[in-house]
Amino acid sequence: MAERVQDLQSMLQQREKLAALGTLAAGLAHELNNPAAAVNRGARNLEEIFRIAVSIAEAESAAVNKRSTTVSWRLAARRQSGLKQRCASIH
Repeated sequence: MAERVQDLQSMLQQREKLAALGTLAAGLAHELNNPAAAVNRGARNLEEIFRIAVSIAEAESAAVNKRSTTVSWRLAARRQSGLKQRCASIH
C-alpha cells in the first residue's frame, strides 16, 4: 500500500513537472514567434552592448587622463630640476 502511494506521488510530481515544462515551452514559442518581442529583445541587447562600450570608453579615457597627468608631472619635475641647475650654475 505504501509503495502504491509513493508510486502515485511520484507520478503526480512527474505530471506537474511536465505541465510546467509545457507551459515554459509554450511561452518561449510565443516569444520567439512574436515579432514585437524579437525587436524588444534586440533593442535590449543593443542597449547592453552600448552600455558596455560606454564603460570601456570611460575606462580608456580615465587611463589616458592618468597617463597624461603622469607625463605632465614628470615634465614639470624635469623643468624644475633644469631651472634649479641653471640657477645653481649662475650663482
